[in-house]
Amino acid sequence: MATPFRILVGFDFSESASRALEYAFAESRRNDNAELHVMSVIDDSTLHLFRAVDHHQTVTAMAHGVRDRLTKETARALDRFRSEHAGVKTLSPTVHVRLGSIAGQIAGLATEIRADLVIVGSHGTRGFRRFMMGSVAEHTMRLAPCPVLVVRPKDFSAMDGLPQIDPPCPFCVKEREKTNGAEWWCTGHRDAPTSAHTYSFSGRLDPESPLNHML
Repeated sequence: MATPFRILVGFDFSESASRALEYAFAESRRNDNAELHVMSVIDDSTLHLFRAVDHHQTVTAMAHGVRDRLTKETARALDRFRSEHAGVKTLSPTVHVRLGSIAGQIAGLATEIRADLVIVGSHGTRGFRRFMMGSVAEHTMRLAPCPVLVVRPKDFSAMDGLPQIDPPCPFCVKEREKTNGAEWWCTGHRDAPTSAHTYSFSGRLDPESPLNHML
C-alpha cells in the first residue's frame, strides 16, 4: 500500500483559514492517496486569566467545544467544496485540538504525523501592525519539518506600499534577443549602465552565451 500524502491545515475559524482549507481539499483531490488533518490551537497565553482551581475543567471544556466546532466547520466546508467541484473522492479529515503556541503546535503535529505539506492562511498584514502582532504563517514556515503553503487573498492594491520595480528597457531586450546575449546593453546603457532595470529574455540560450553566466 502506498504511503499516504499527508496534509495538515491550521484552522482558526477565520476567512483566511477557510481559504486554506479549500486549498487543502483541492490538494487532496490531486493526490489519490491523500490524508487530510485539520487542527485548531488554543493559545495558552490567554489561560492565565482563569483561576488555578478552575484551570483543568475550563481547558477541557474549551477543547471539547473547539473540537465540536472544528468538526462541523470542516464537514460544512467539505460539503460545499463537493457541491462546487465534480469528481471529489471520499475524504475523511481528522480533526485535532492542541494547547500551546500556535506555530509550535502546528509544527509539532506535522512532525508527529509525518506531514508532507502544511497549509495555513495569512491575513496579509504588513508594516508595523504585522511587526507588533507577529505572523503565525511566518513562524510556522520557520518551524515546520516540511513544505508550508501560505494562502492569502489576492489583493494587488497591497503592492502600492512596496518599492516599484522599473520596467525592462525595451532597447536592451531587443539587443539581447538580436545578438542571442552577445550584447547585454543597448546603446544608451552600454557604456555607463547607471540606472538599474529589469529585463526579459525568451528562447533557448547558446551554452557559451555570456548571458548564461549573468542570469
